Amino acid sequence: MPTLPIPVRNIFKIGLLVLVAITATPRFANPCPFCAGVQPSFLDELNDVSEFHIAVCIRSMPHTDEPGLFLAEFEVVEPLKSITEKKNKTTLTVPTFESLAAKKMYLVKGYGEETEFQWVAPVAIERNDIEYLRGISQLATGTPTKLAKLKFFFDHRDSPSTLIADDCFNELGKTSIEDLQLLKPYLQPEKLKDSLRNEKHTTDRKRLDWVLLGICGQATDAAIFDELLDIYYKQRELESKTGVLIRESIGLDAAISTYITLLGERGLTRVESEFLTNPKSEFSDVFSTLLALRVQGDDIKKLSQERLAESMALVLQRPEMADLVVSDLARWQQWKYCKALLDLYNKSEKDELRLRLPIINYLRVCPLPEAQEALEAIRVNEPLNYRRAQTLFPQAEKASSK
Repeated sequence: MPTLPIPVRNIFKIGLLVLVAITATPRFANPCPFCAGVQPSFLDELNDVSEFHIAVCIRSMPHTDEPGLFLAEFEVVEPLKSITEKKNKTTLTVPTFESLAAKKMYLVKGYGEETEFQWVAPVAIERNDIEYLRGISQLATGTPTKLAKLKFFFDHRDSPSTLIADDCFNELGKTSIEDLQLLKPYLQPEKLKDSLRNEKHTTDRKRLDWVLLGICGQATDAAIFDELLDIYYKQRELESKTGVLIRESIGLDAAISTYITLLGERGLTRVESEFLTNPKSEFSDVFSTLLALRVQGDDIKKLSQERLAESMALVLQRPEMADLVVSDLARWQQWKYCKALLDLYNKSEKDELRLRLPIINYLRVCPLPEAQEALEAIRVNEPLNYRRAQTLFPQAEKASSK
């Protein structure tokens, strides 16, 4: 009996904010920090699979032994990778969960060896997709430069084929901002701004466009931020009147980051007043702003971490959100906020773990004497919270004074 198709690669669970352990370990180049929807690209899969074929479905029939399953018979049209040396016109039988259309083209993939082999769900393709898949195969078998690989996906990302456009996003979205800089000679701010205005583009696509605009744009290009922010606010106002969610996301976190990149200190000052000290700003807007500041400090480094920490620390004036910035202040070794954090801790309820545990961990790595005195008092008077903090962050190490 044929083996059921199974996934072999876990899809990463990606959120806008992840809990960051406070350690002294070095940072490495990260994927684009705003591109949350990244999945394995065809190039990733081609490097992992045993079989990767363009094939035509000959017929699809119900599985006789497994109700609800089907057996699809394919004829290989173009074998792009095969460890079993399957050739053109080879016939494959693949179990599927749905009946497939005869005479239609599919991408057929499989993992494993001859004795232990798993097919995965075939992907329907059009003839226009074949040339792209051939290009992927050439990248996998050749030795392209990093720029050549990036440019291949950038050049195809506006393809009318959803399959190709999505795959290009998956590849570019897992590229670090540092490596995306290689594309700068080929980026055109006006085209990127038109892409940002395109209501058909996904939020993740817009976030990537913002990052690319930050790479190639000038200060004058920052006007697109106000243009789209105005639309965002008008939609919010209409939502409040109608009660219907209609807001079109502009990728606010990436937009704020690029605004700071293009305008520097002037842009950061505006962001502070617009989102961080503005009592009317929504939680989601503050959240997006903090992510933008985090990316600025960790990846883009247009402004110093010390200056960006001053912006983050504005949130300490809003206790309901203060926990969002504590781990960043610790990672960036910003110890001048120790007293403010101790004040917040002492004013909070003992069971307010959302705020108290991050502050305990800040104290654990802070080299200031007052931090160690407070930490010892917590260890004696609140042993449960102290142990909880140790459990969450067992590797926290004390930093040197800064």
